[in-house]
Amino acid sequence: MKKLITAFALLLVFAFTGCAEIDQTERGVVLNFGKVSETLEPGLNFYNVITEKVVRIPVKTRLESMRLGAGTKDMQDVTVGVNVNYHIDPTRVSDVYSQYGQDVIVTVLQPKMREVITGVTPQYTPEEMLQKREEVRFRMETALRSKLDSANSHIVIDGFTIYEFTFGGAFTKAIED
Repeated sequence: MKKLITAFALLLVFAFTGCAEIDQTERGVVLNFGKVSETLEPGLNFYNVITEKVVRIPVKTRLESMRLGAGTKDMQDVTVGVNVNYHIDPTRVSDVYSQYGQDVIVTVLQPKMREVITGVTPQYTPEEMLQKREEVRFRMETALRSKLDSANSHIVIDGFTIYEFTFGGAFTKAIED
């Protein structure tokens, strides 16, 4: 009888135990009835399937691209294209999930990228933007890092590039004339 009770107890334990294999490029956030309880490191992890749920958060370097229209110092239209290589700080994944859920890119990174592009481009004329491209890139990257830090987003910028300046018709016509 004791063996039967022990076997039944073990069967119950195994029936309510789930496992999550967390890859090296992600971390797992364990939610206990919706509340963040712990962060799972890479490897095989066990959890209670009744009370807990595991949400995977990628921490590998990813790319976010954006093309955005803005104005220049002399009131001309410019479309700026930027690429941002970023990753979420693996040690702060539970904080990121608690604050932003899985929408940290849409709710934090993209708006901050828009702020930076529309904040830096009006400080230059089209000619200056072309001649001082590296300075413009550096100022945008520095401003983005600062904005992300002040928002406690725990998004780490790995690289920032400007891949495009497209100026409005007035600038193109002036060059052609």
